[in-house]
Amino acid sequence: MARSKTIPEEKIDLKLLNWLNDTSLFNQDQGLQRLPLYIKQNLKHSLRDYQFSAIHNLDAVEKLDNKEDSYNQLMFYMATGSGKTDIMAAIILYMYQTYNYQCFLFTTNTTAVVNKTIDNLTNPASPKYLYQDPLVIDSKRVSIKAVSEFPITLEENTIYLKFSGIQQLSNDINSPRENGITEESLKNHKLPGFKI
Repeated sequence: MARSKTIPEEKIDLKLLNWLNDTSLFNQDQGLQRLPLYIKQNLKHSLRDYQFSAIHNLDAVEKLDNKEDSYNQLMFYMATGSGKTDIMAAIILYMYQTYNYQCFLFTTNTTAVVNKTIDNLTNPASPKYLYQDPLVIDSKRVSIKAVSEFPITLEENTIYLKFSGIQQLSNDINSPRENGITEESLKNHKLPGFKI
């Protein structure tokens, strides 16, 4: 009988995951210690401890000196029903208030998730809407608008959300058309991307 070859195991360097699993990070108290009032007062639901931990970890990564080189992506790997959309709603407020982001891109692999998420984040008449109505930060009303493309000039106190399936986003970028989203138009704005 022929001997089978042993294939060496491939090692994948997951810097961010290794860093987050390093317990010394949490001993240094580098992330948020409590949920900011502008998040707490504007969400309909109170965040659970593990949801706050996700935001704590995001804040810790954002505060790193070399984050652009080493940790330019952050993934929340969570089970169905664990409140990922609540976390996204909180992160939108966090990135808007702390880092002045106004434009957000959400991608999913199905349009059904896109449609549900649009209602959750932009439709105050929906029973699943995640924000208080009105949304107020620093005594200013903030509006949230779903857009097909980001405006050239951004209005003050406005958050713009672009929702797209991955396939549609790929088609839009690879087959540009008038008034469509392009790679160039995405580069014109400070833009965090979220994949649901």
